[in-house]
Amino acid sequence: MLGIRRRLVRQIRTFNRWWLDRLDPRAPQDAVPRAHPTASPPAAVRVTSEDTPNPDARKFVANVPIVPTGSLSFSTQRAAAEHEVGRRLFEIAGVRSIFATGNFLTVTRNPGADWPSLSAAVEAELSQILELPRG
Repeated sequence: MLGIRRRLVRQIRTFNRWWLDRLDPRAPQDAVPRAHPTASPPAAVRVTSEDTPNPDARKFVANVPIVPTGSLSFSTQRAAAEHEVGRRLFEIAGVRSIFATGNFLTVTRNPGADWPSLSAAVEAELSQILELPRG
């Protein structure tokens, strides 16, 4: 039991360190690839999902920027109402909170929500949102 606890604590520390490194304004910004201003857009938007150290959170990575600058963080549907990505993702049953920066987005699920169906819904909705022309 003690080994499991140590492993979980180590995973949590690694996850926290990973987030802090990406949110540090002094950190180099080359961690998030930026498209060249004259580059043509990719042929199709692709979104894939990855596990995180937190079993209730999943990372969704797109081949295009989700948030061009800064970050987004929504913990309620009301807070997300003014932003297209947040509003549409909160319409999916099981979404508890959303964090996005650069080309990835992390969704935390409600207790009891099923990851296979939730992941598929988030990937499909996010792909559809990112396909829309932006002004």
